Amino acid sequence: MKVEFEVREFAIGERRDAELLADMWNASDSGWPMGWTRGVPETAERILERTQKFDRIAIFVVEANGEILGYGDLERTRGRDDSAYLNLLNVRPDFHGKGLGKALILKILERTIEKGYKQLTIGTWGGNKKSVPLYKKTGFFWVPDTSVFMQNYIPTILGMPVAKEFFSKHDWYLCFKRELEAIPDDIEWNGIKVFPYRFEEDGEFFTVWIDNKAQAPTAIETDDLYIACCTGKEEIICGLEHKLRWEIANKKGEKPLNVTLIAQSENNIGLNVAENFTVDDRLVIEKTFILPSDIKPKEEGLAEHQIKSLLLINGVPLTLGTAVKPVQPIDIQFTASMFVSGKPNEKVVVNIKNNLDFSVNGELFIAPEASLKFDRFKDNFSIESKSWASFDFYLKINGEGAFSTKMQAVCLPEMNRNFISGNLPLKTKAKRVYFLTQPLDSVYSWYNEEGKVITVESPTIWVRVNLRGGDIEINERSRGNMVFWHRNSSLGPPFIDYEVPSIYEYRMEHKDGKIS
Repeated sequence: MKVEFEVREFAIGERRDAELLADMWNASDSGWPMGWTRGVPETAERILERTQKFDRIAIFVVEANGEILGYGDLERTRGRDDSAYLNLLNVRPDFHGKGLGKALILKILERTIEKGYKQLTIGTWGGNKKSVPLYKKTGFFWVPDTSVFMQNYIPTILGMPVAKEFFSKHDWYLCFKRELEAIPDDIEWNGIKVFPYRFEEDGEFFTVWIDNKAQAPTAIETDDLYIACCTGKEEIICGLEHKLRWEIANKKGEKPLNVTLIAQSENNIGLNVAENFTVDDRLVIEKTFILPSDIKPKEEGLAEHQIKSLLLINGVPLTLGTAVKPVQPIDIQFTASMFVSGKPNEKVVVNIKNNLDFSVNGELFIAPEASLKFDRFKDNFSIESKSWASFDFYLKINGEGAFSTKMQAVCLPEMNRNFISGNLPLKTKAKRVYFLTQPLDSVYSWYNEEGKVITVESPTIWVRVNLRGGDIEINERSRGNMVFWHRNSSLGPPFIDYEVPSIYEYRMEHKDGKIS
């Protein structure tokens, strides 16, 4: 039976709405793992208190015949200003399959677009197979290797000037074509992972390929034209020259395409393009770029490093984003810290992996440090593609405490004439490592810059503070027991596989044998 309903905003602070919403939650236990209320009935009082504390962009409810049957709220993604998060979505189980969930999602998408966000995300759990097809039909893609985090780029697509004419004639939801199977969307196109959006109706179509690492369109196709920008690689080796390729096709050729291309890179990638040209049929442009070895990886949840291309096609702007995920040519696989006993010949094992597609010769360097007495500070290597090599160094530490140095792999041109041209060596990013003396008879600390973790060691306890997210743990050394653990909480279900965690600042003082 068809249900007549209305999607409206929830009235924060109004008791009637709070009572109706409490009734909905109390009738929704069967729709959630272990139930929603978990045996504690929801009340209007708690909803009144909770919703007035919420920091939400919008809260929507579905009402029918004087009852609230569905709920959805929208918030800004923490750590980002271009992404919104569908925090909570629920339809009373006895009204599943009536179109209420779809209506809520479409209303939330509408508000996301109104507020200027470029994408909408949602998190759910692996067993929620009934909802995943609905999410996919409304524009969400299941991000591979998550369980289950989904991204929706409909706000980006509807905001593209090049799409304006098509969507003025066609409803995006009605003409959206895609598979709805409840599996991760692990889709490869031209050597990269993408989320393809295809809209088709009345003999017309519009297709967008979203680079899921750049979180931006990397190609479009219409009845009239095809425009793409691509590296053809998921990962970009730092220090080597790579090609970026633009392809522009005038499919009908009835009149030429007058195109302006402006491409800019970030983080000293060194690619800047500004060109004008006319395309009668098809044009391919290739430019080279190099990622610096010291480029910092992006925080989890953020869009990857990318090259932005702004094109004007007969005056209509189109912005493309192409991910360039940096990978070191040689991966130095050594833990951030190592305890040493103080013996004169403490073995230090360093493993390296060749991430290149060819064999390479080079040297592994350890930066000299006054208190760290290694048997040698460099060693040669010759390593096949995608293979590993291992080094045994021997160390004596003069003093007590935490001592740091850096390790770096360098491939010299004279050792690798087959792939290194000119006089510049191929270097990896220097990796900072710490060596700590035992037995512990004082208090000392170190900071793992790559992991954003502070560790404080003493004879009785060790403390670890993760600046990425703010987690803290304290462990008793003698028995190995964790005596304190603080983790910033996240609500659920649904559970988010990743947000952009806050990176906390810190101040650390050493005074009179104490650390604060």
